[in-house]
Amino acid sequence: MDISGAHLIVVTKIYEPAFLVRFGVPHEPADAERERRSLVEMIESGDAYAGETEEEKQKRDKSKKAQLTSLNIEVKV
Repeated sequence: MDISGAHLIVVTKIYEPAFLVRFGVPHEPADAERERRSLVEMIESGDAYAGETEEEKQKRDKSKKAQLTSLNIEVKV
């Protein structure tokens, strides 16, 4: 299974009413749903990083590399 782009889908789940209620996140249901729909539309458009500058892309790539490195390092106890 390829889940390399799953972070965008996971982000939409934090706007689900059940998540917000379970974790006591203060919210207005209409605002949370509007934000969730906006994220879903962006993801479905296939253009999640539209309008990103070269500097923003480099910053995102650097952050992604650091996160993946930390997730995959060998840890000895």
